[in-house]
Amino acid sequence: MTRLVLVTFATLLALGACSDARALPTASKPTLSKIASHKTATSTVCAAYSRKLRVMKVRYKYAPTAALENQIKSLGAVVTDACN
Repeated sequence: MTRLVLVTFATLLALGACSDARALPTASKPTLSKIASHKTATSTVCAAYSRKLRVMKVRYKYAPTAALENQIKSLGAVVTDACN
C-alpha cells in the first residue's frame, strides 16, 4: 500500500512539473511587410506619381500653360526614375 501511495505521489509531482514547464520564447518570424517594404514603397510611389502625372496632363489639355508643361516634364522624369 505504501508503494502505491509513493508511486501515485511521484506521478502527480511529475505531471505537475510538466504542466508548469513553459516553452522558451523564440524570435518571431519576419512579417511580409518587413520583407517587402522597399518594393511596396517603390510601387506605391510609382502609382501615386503616375496618377498625378495623368491628372496634370488632362489639366494641360484643357488649359495649357508653360508652367504646367514644365511641371509635367519634370514629373515625367520622376515617374520614369521611380517606376524603373
